[in-house]
Amino acid sequence: RIQAREKPPSNVSPPPAAIDVVRLARNMFFARASARRECIFRLSSYDAGVQEVAAQLPTYKISKYDTFQRDWRAWIERSQAAQPSWTEQDYFSLIDEPRLEGRHYDLIRNLLPPCGA
Repeated sequence: RIQAREKPPSNVSPPPAAIDVVRLARNMFFARASARRECIFRLSSYDAGVQEVAAQLPTYKISKYDTFQRDWRAWIERSQAAQPSWTEQDYFSLIDEPRLEGRHYDLIRNLLPPCGA
């Protein structure tokens, strides 16, 4: 019998916006808690709470094709590998930091442990 996984497979990446949330939270954490040695930063972009916050923040899309075409074309030529499976329509989203407002920073701050908030 096949049972549902409690955690996603280890080879599935979290959304790039969730990685951005962890980066922003880490910056906040160390700006506030650097003097407190007992406080530990433990957020992960795999955390459901982090991904929920990421879904509420303003984002912008980046085309994988536009961003990586020069690099992957050169690599394909050198390695004789197959073309990537993604197409010109594939995008990923990152946090649009200039559009963040106080309420967005509050959402990120709420992810921090009490000693780092």
